[in-house]
Amino acid sequence: MPANPPPGRCRSPHLLVLLLLASIGLQAANPVDPARGVDPSVDYAALVQIGPWDDRNYQLTADDLTLLSPDESSARDPVPAFFRVELRRNNPGLRRTGPAQYPRSALQRFERKYHGYLIDGRLYRGIKRLNDGSFEVLLVKGRTEEQYAEAMLATEVRVSG
Repeated sequence: MPANPPPGRCRSPHLLVLLLLASIGLQAANPVDPARGVDPSVDYAALVQIGPWDDRNYQLTADDLTLLSPDESSARDPVPAFFRVELRRNNPGLRRTGPAQYPRSALQRFERKYHGYLIDGRLYRGIKRLNDGSFEVLLVKGRTEEQYAEAMLATEVRVSG
């Protein structure tokens, strides 16, 4: 590689990839900062093993997590831990084993109520399943809650069939 690359060429392909990811707002992973959680005894980073990360998980306590099933990781619904706790608190009769522990509408309920996954003050809608079975929120085209509300006010909504 020449010492001084021609204009418009990047020296490092790694730098080029980082710049590209930064320009579209995509980050490599969903960062979890345990110091932001309300309960120091909770392993907040481990919550990504049961659902996509959402900063509202930081409000969960160890007592809240006792509502989750011992077999929670087999329920592959892409809803975050805080919403799973909310569903179980409101519906104590939910199944506690197997992949169908939550209603089929769990994801739609989450999206309708919370409008997406909240990370660093922005809402995101895209997720992908990783090879290990966990989820990653795609940090692309995030909106603040205010921006989301403004967009919804300007959108036509079909209310009947």
